[in-house]
Amino acid sequence: MGEPLSEAFVLDRSTTAAAIDATDVGSLEAQALRNRPDVALAVLQEQLAGTMQTAARAAFLPQVAVQGGWELNGGAWNTRSSSWVVGAVARINLFRGFADRARLAEAREQATRRALEREKAETAARLDVHIAIARLDAARASEAVGRAAVDQARESRRIIRDRYEAGLTDVASLVRAAEAVVQAETQQTAAQVAVLTETAALERTLGRQ
Repeated sequence: MGEPLSEAFVLDRSTTAAAIDATDVGSLEAQALRNRPDVALAVLQEQLAGTMQTAARAAFLPQVAVQGGWELNGGAWNTRSSSWVVGAVARINLFRGFADRARLAEAREQATRRALEREKAETAARLDVHIAIARLDAARASEAVGRAAVDQARESRRIIRDRYEAGLTDVASLVRAAEAVVQAETQQTAAQVAVLTETAALERTLGRQ
């Protein structure tokens, strides 16, 4: 960092995690199902399988095609004669060696498998949301405990310092009180970092990042 060894630094505790209402689980699950790319991919694959099943089923339906044409013939522009033609074709599938039935059965199985994969992706997304919420709640609880521990350690240090100044205790007790404050602040900082980390993890689970 290029700073002298004697330089003192103050830890910036103003950084806060994004506000996420972890109590509205249903809304968070809906966000995950709407935003996560793995769920969106599973939905698209299911839709594609459904389209393929519809196309395979259409092979058993009669097909009718109509076409027409109109043209001008002649050696000069003012002597051209017109002609037209109209045609219609009807096709009925009677038997094609069970190939269409095999394709339809394959398309149905594919659609069923894609539906199961979509349900699996949605279930996994919901489970990830619940796990991320539980971890965030635990981190927030640890942060609250850390704040209380810091307040208690500082108050204890103040009392011991007053007793030391009054000559009622020794310097070792004052040092131990100061060390307790440092340890409590360290634990509080770790808890704050955990809240930031778990909040970011929940946002990733929701598909926001």
